[in-house]
Amino acid sequence: MTNSRLGLANAIIVRDHQVLLLHKKHPARIVPHGGKIEKGETSEHAVVRECLEEIGVPVRVVKKLCSCDSLSPSGVPLHCDFFVCHIVSGEPHIHEPHVFDQLLWCSADELDGMATGEKMVDSLVMNLDEIKAILQ
Repeated sequence: MTNSRLGLANAIIVRDHQVLLLHKKHPARIVPHGGKIEKGETSEHAVVRECLEEIGVPVRVVKKLCSCDSLSPSGVPLHCDFFVCHIVSGEPHIHEPHVFDQLLWCSADELDGMATGEKMVDSLVMNLDEIKAILQ
């Protein structure tokens, strides 16, 4: 990652051949769980922290899935790391209702429809094949 890009860590939470995503209110987008990597924080730590903040459950990082560079909706250059994660305990629920309005458990087929018919963030679309492969 170059210093000119904002580092993001994203969780691909998998259960029963489905991935858990969020629907963000503004701008309306389908997004993975995750967010900014804080100073002094590893990507893995950031993704665990963000899942607790966003959906109220602890997760375990299984492996790094992929990385990509993209742009935010406002044009900010991003470097995105994606991690396959499993929920350790509890059931996810929206912890930030001012930001998110839906939890979405999606199969591989449903992901294809979202990528073409809904506003899915570019970083998810760019890594859709890798994400769908882990759902098999």
